[in-house]
Amino acid sequence: MKKLFLMVAFMAATAAASAQVYIGGGINFSSEKPSHPEGSDPDANTKFGIKPEVGYKLDDKLSVGIAFGYDHFKNANPGNNYDEETTNGFSIEPYVRYTFVKWNKVGLFAEAAFNYTNSKTTSKEEVPSGVNSNGDTTYKTEESEAKKNSWSLGIRPGVSVDLCDKLTFVTKVGWLGYKSTKDPDGKGMKAGSDFGLNVDMTNVQFSLFYNF
Repeated sequence: MKKLFLMVAFMAATAAASAQVYIGGGINFSSEKPSHPEGSDPDANTKFGIKPEVGYKLDDKLSVGIAFGYDHFKNANPGNNYDEETTNGFSIEPYVRYTFVKWNKVGLFAEAAFNYTNSKTTSKEEVPSGVNSNGDTTYKTEESEAKKNSWSLGIRPGVSVDLCDKLTFVTKVGWLGYKSTKDPDGKGMKAGSDFGLNVDMTNVQFSLFYNF
């Protein structure tokens, strides 16, 4: 048993010593103004997200890592009597990445990841509050909150390009897996679930990494 323990410890130390650390991640921002009649000027819907990441290249094919994400979405024109909706979400995502094909500086890989996300949506609504001295209706702003906890497990394909010895550009496209979402305050409510394949261009991630 002692020899087995020493052998496992030696193998782990060897793997750690030969591992190559990389850090990086991705960032996204968009601002979209919906179609509107001439003379009106609606507020723009904005999205912002950042996803820092750190990982280890155990060898030329296998990598492990973890990503942390923050996403912000402001929907200025949500409808349903609401005047504005703001969603903030935080996520953590450990993963294992395997590069199965490598052509010079370009690699094709598959990434298996587990993601946990906690998000909160705040909705603002202008509601009548009374009548002023001139007979005009007055309004007040009411807020409501909706929370969601979700987790997912799946596989995402991607392409890596070594720009130089220290910089690597990574693109991930699509998703195949299972996702479960639940309102933590919804007593007696079961979690919603989704299993499927998504390969359209709305599910694309771009990242840049620095290799130590």
